[in-house]
Amino acid sequence: MRPNHRAQTVSQMVDQVMALPAGTKLQLLSPMVRGRKGEYKKELQQLRKEGFARVIVDGVAFELAEEIVLDKNKKHDLDIVVDRLW
Repeated sequence: MRPNHRAQTVSQMVDQVMALPAGTKLQLLSPMVRGRKGEYKKELQQLRKEGFARVIVDGVAFELAEEIVLDKNKKHDLDIVVDRLW
Protein backbone atom coordinates (compact mmCIF):
# COMPACT_ATOMS: atom_id res chain seq x y z
CA MET A 1 0.00 0.00 0.00
CA ARG A 2 1.40 3.40 -0.90
CA PRO A 3 1.82 5.93 1.87
CA ASN A 4 -1.17 8.20 2.13
CA HIS A 5 -0.16 11.66 3.31
CA ARG A 6 -3.60 13.13 3.95
CA ALA A 7 -5.73 13.18 7.06
CA GLN A 8 -8.24 10.36 7.41
CA THR A 9 -10.97 9.52 9.87
CA VAL A 10 -10.67 6.35 11.92
CA SER A 11 -13.43 4.71 9.89
CA GLN A 12 -11.67 5.59 6.61
CA MET A 13 -8.47 3.96 7.90
CA VAL A 14 -10.36 0.87 9.07
CA ASP A 15 -12.11 0.58 5.70
CA GLN A 16 -8.77 0.72 3.88
CA VAL A 17 -7.20 -1.92 6.12
CA MET A 18 -10.22 -4.22 5.85
CA ALA A 19 -10.06 -3.98 2.04
CA LEU A 20 -6.50 -5.37 1.99
CA PRO A 21 -5.91 -9.02 1.05
CA ALA A 22 -5.44 -11.46 3.95
CA GLY A 23 -1.83 -11.66 5.09
CA THR A 24 -0.94 -8.13 3.95
CA LYS A 25 1.83 -6.53 6.03
CA LEU A 26 1.45 -2.86 6.91
CA GLN A 27 2.72 -0.14 9.19
CA LEU A 28 0.55 2.51 10.77
CA LEU A 29 2.45 5.81 10.64
CA SER A 30 1.82 9.20 12.16
CA PRO A 31 3.45 12.21 10.51
CA MET A 32 5.63 14.30 12.79
CA VAL A 33 7.69 16.52 10.44
CA ARG A 34 7.06 17.44 6.81
CA GLY A 35 9.74 19.27 4.80
CA ARG A 36 11.37 21.14 7.68
CA LYS A 37 15.03 21.60 8.53
CA GLY A 38 16.44 20.40 11.84
CA GLU A 39 18.15 17.64 13.78
CA TYR A 40 15.12 16.75 15.97
CA LYS A 41 17.30 15.30 18.76
CA LYS A 42 14.89 16.32 21.54
CA GLU A 43 11.86 15.05 19.64
CA LEU A 44 13.49 11.66 18.94
CA GLN A 45 14.52 11.36 22.60
CA GLN A 46 10.95 12.15 23.69
CA LEU A 47 9.61 9.42 21.38
CA ARG A 48 12.02 6.96 23.02
CA LYS A 49 10.76 8.00 26.47
CA GLU A 50 7.15 7.55 25.32
CA GLY A 51 7.88 3.95 24.33
CA PHE A 52 7.99 4.21 20.55
CA ALA A 53 10.47 1.85 18.88
CA ARG A 54 10.74 3.00 15.25
CA VAL A 55 10.60 6.04 12.98
CA ILE A 56 10.77 6.59 9.23
CA VAL A 57 13.11 9.46 8.31
CA ASP A 58 13.14 10.60 4.69
CA GLY A 59 11.75 7.20 3.66
CA VAL A 60 14.30 5.15 5.64
CA ALA A 61 13.30 3.07 8.70
CA PHE A 62 15.27 3.49 11.92
CA GLU A 63 15.09 1.86 15.34
CA LEU A 64 14.87 4.58 17.99
CA ALA A 65 17.40 2.58 20.04
CA GLU A 66 20.07 3.51 17.48
CA GLU A 67 21.64 6.94 17.13
CA ILE A 68 19.87 8.90 14.41
CA VAL A 69 21.92 11.79 13.05
CA LEU A 70 20.12 14.30 10.82
CA ASP A 71 21.63 17.16 8.82
CA LYS A 72 20.25 20.31 10.45
CA ASN A 73 20.48 22.18 7.13
CA LYS A 74 18.46 19.63 5.14
CA LYS A 75 14.66 19.39 5.03
CA HIS A 76 13.32 16.17 6.52
CA ASP A 77 10.15 14.11 6.65
CA LEU A 78 9.72 12.16 9.86
CA ASP A 79 6.97 9.63 10.60
CA ILE A 80 6.38 7.77 13.86
CA VAL A 81 5.72 4.04 13.46
CA VAL A 82 2.65 3.67 15.66
CA ASP A 83 2.09 -0.02 14.93
CA ARG A 84 3.10 -2.79 12.56
CA LEU A 85 0.70 -5.51 11.48
CA TRP A 86 2.49 -8.59 10.17
